[in-house]
Amino acid sequence: ADATDTQAAAVAIDTAIEAATDAEVSADNQTAYDAAQTAATAQVAATTAASTASEAQSTADAQKETTDALIIDATTAKNVIKVEDGEESTFTAAEAAGQDAVDAAGIYVTNATTLVANAQASVTAANAAQTAADHAVTQATDALKSATAANENIGDETLALKAATTAQSVAATSVSDANVAKTAADAELADATDTQAAAVAIDTAIEAATDAEVSADNQTAYDAAQTAATA
Repeated sequence: ADATDTQAAAVAIDTAIEAATDAEVSADNQTAYDAAQTAATAQVAATTAASTASEAQSTADAQKETTDALIIDATTAKNVIKVEDGEESTFTAAEAAGQDAVDAAGIYVTNATTLVANAQASVTAANAAQTAADHAVTQATDALKSATAANENIGDETLALKAATTAQSVAATSVSDANVAKTAADAELADATDTQAAAVAIDTAIEAATDAEVSADNQTAYDAAQTAATA
């Protein structure tokens, strides 16, 4: 009878131990799962932010091409300004070309500024994804250790850790790509600023050239009027 009671007591304590370890393993698995979900959400956000930055880069690149072409057109228009009577249309064309270049350069700067902001947002999102992925790996590792220590089947925990490690690698790539994109965005803004300065310079030169010709024509007209008055 005593042996029977002792056996029952042993079974009871073993059952209690099993229940306690099962509960801890289950809790660790839930924590790992939650961390993995958080990491997955953060990675989606990072991917979206990277896509937004990429689109902004394309927009800025396209505006750069447009602006560069208009600066070339303005330079050409300046060089073909004709001072002879009847060629006043060259003044109009040159001034319009100069203004077009300035307007396009302004848009380019705006686009590049937006690009830099989006690229920075991408870096921030990628870093958040990396942090979440690192945490997920830590929790998955902890879950695997718990399951192993409790002599449980560790198949699910092993797969979870593998998935977490893979996600961690993806996040690291996102961080690297985002930093490269940010560097490119900063360079784009610097180029946009220089391009705007070039556009303003050619527009100013055109304005100076046409103003000088108008002044010269006015002086010629004034001199002719004075001569006519004297006569």
